[in-house]
Amino acid sequence: HRTSKRVPVLGKHNKRIVTAAWGLTNMLALGSEDRTVSLSNIDGDTLKTFQVNSDPSALQFAQVASDRSTPDTTLSLIVGKRMLLIYNLQEPDDPIKLAFEPMYGNIVAYEWNTDGYILVGFSAGYLVCISTNPRELGQELFQIKNHHIRLSYLAICTVLSKVATCGDNNVKIHELKNLSDVTAVITLSDESGVDRVGWSEDGQLVCVATNTGSAVVYVSRLARLYASHGNIVAILTSLSHLTVFLVKDKTIPAVHISTEVEPSLLAVGPYHLVVGMNNRTWIYDLNGDATTPSGEPMQSLSSSPQLLGDREYMANLTGICLNAEYTAASFAGKLHLHLTESGTGRKSAGITEEKEMRVFPDSGETMNITCHAITTDFLVYASDL
Repeated sequence: HRTSKRVPVLGKHNKRIVTAAWGLTNMLALGSEDRTVSLSNIDGDTLKTFQVNSDPSALQFAQVASDRSTPDTTLSLIVGKRMLLIYNLQEPDDPIKLAFEPMYGNIVAYEWNTDGYILVGFSAGYLVCISTNPRELGQELFQIKNHHIRLSYLAICTVLSKVATCGDNNVKIHELKNLSDVTAVITLSDESGVDRVGWSEDGQLVCVATNTGSAVVYVSRLARLYASHGNIVAILTSLSHLTVFLVKDKTIPAVHISTEVEPSLLAVGPYHLVVGMNNRTWIYDLNGDATTPSGEPMQSLSSSPQLLGDREYMANLTGICLNAEYTAASFAGKLHLHLTESGTGRKSAGITEEKEMRVFPDSGETMNITCHAITTDFLVYASDL
């Protein structure tokens, strides 16, 4: 993708190519209906070709448990839907052949995990863990009938150390370190069956594709996002939902806020909540119209916090702090101090431009601001100088 240069890979096979895999060293493996597997380098030159005795599928490069130092030394594939072949590419003429119990059915999917084990899913609903350690090569370390009628796919999430299998009309999620531990079962009661399951790269989402063509996405892990100020605590409780509550005053019920986006930054002040993503923030009024007898704003919690407005900055934000009046936002080594409600239509009379906004460091200074905090009366920051 760096050069957009196309390298034709020709003359490798005389029938349709049905499976392919890229290795970490830019090695390309191709499997064809002519029952051959070819290995090519990034220039399209053939490195190796070997024959298999049935149709190949699901090519994967992997590293066995005994050799993690050198990438692309092992190639695995399904042959004839019943056998798993593992090739040591240094000695491709002597592959490891793993056959399984007929009662398991056909192999529908398999994945290597980071410990060098292989998880194999079978059409009859079984999930089996196979060792690639030379001392116990091919030994079944774990086996379970995971789905009543059929298993259609499996997917590993290395970030969460979990594996998900789908079949019938449900998805089951296991801990990789203890496969007997089922941490979640997702049932799609309105669907006749599920076909595929997959994880997002960060493990935050798991997506299920159904037999009817629907895609259903579930939250598998929430980012730990929270903020507090005095008595007020705000917590991200869903992708775009916040829960705000008072710690001391239990008589005031918690309030729930639906945000415009999935936030990556959160800040709370005495009277405001600020939600941030990339270079933009949204400001909510937590206090409503609550005032003291003298007319001063009172720290309380509105039953329906109002969105006052939004604000854009010159670069992606790295931190936000609030006090009663001001917001201090850091980005690209700079610190932007401004009135929280400026630009929301609630600016007080008599506010000068200098009081409304200031950027640190001052013009001519070359420091990068690395962190900051704000109190009732002071802004404190540190730099790389």
